[in-house]
Amino acid sequence: MSKIGNYEYPDLRVSDAIDLAKKFHEKLNGTTQSPDALAGAWGHSSAKSGTFLVKLGAMRKYGLIDGRGQSLALSSLAEKILFPKKDEYDVAVKEMIFKIDIWKKLYERLNGKEPDSNFWIILQEITNIDRATANAEADKISKFYKDVLSYLKAGDTKMFNQSPTPNLEPDYSGSMPSADIHKIDFEGILMRIPKEHNSIDTAIELLQMLKKKESTRQTSKSKKE
Repeated sequence: MSKIGNYEYPDLRVSDAIDLAKKFHEKLNGTTQSPDALAGAWGHSSAKSGTFLVKLGAMRKYGLIDGRGQSLALSSLAEKILFPKKDEYDVAVKEMIFKIDIWKKLYERLNGKEPDSNFWIILQEITNIDRATANAEADKISKFYKDVLSYLKAGDTKMFNQSPTPNLEPDYSGSMPSADIHKIDFEGILMRIPKEHNSIDTAIELLQMLKKKESTRQTSKSKKE
């Protein structure tokens, strides 16, 4: 566990923490009375391994593992991430991330934006550490925070998951799209797509489904004629 000022944060990326939770479930069904067994599931020789103890501490900090001593189990939060019901995954991951106070503070202070050259200043103001330490630690903290932010953005910007189909109707409002939106105008059909790789892929899939549906309709129409 690392620390900056009074804030502790795990030396474990979000993706790695989720992967460890998966291994715990796959190899031990998410519960054990033997820390050595969990250490083995995570690729360590024993529960006395320093690296294993660091991982275990990080998993507890993220709220993914419950229990002390010999009894360890995946938490209800971990189960929501591994086996989510509709719309549960992003909420659970966000809850996991915000258990780390420094990530929550940075997210709120930066309004969900990525760190820039002034990141060390914001870090110093949040943690109340001296300027030299903030400047020295900024690069390391920034790398961890960008990983965190990628998960938070995935949950906050899901345009196509909010409605069953995109808006393909012509837009005559005359308003200009924001800098974060692709505007596609083709033969009277206007699409607005967030500049996110996943959103573009989703748009392509939806258009392919629309094309297939229209092709089926035309084939059926031709048979009737």
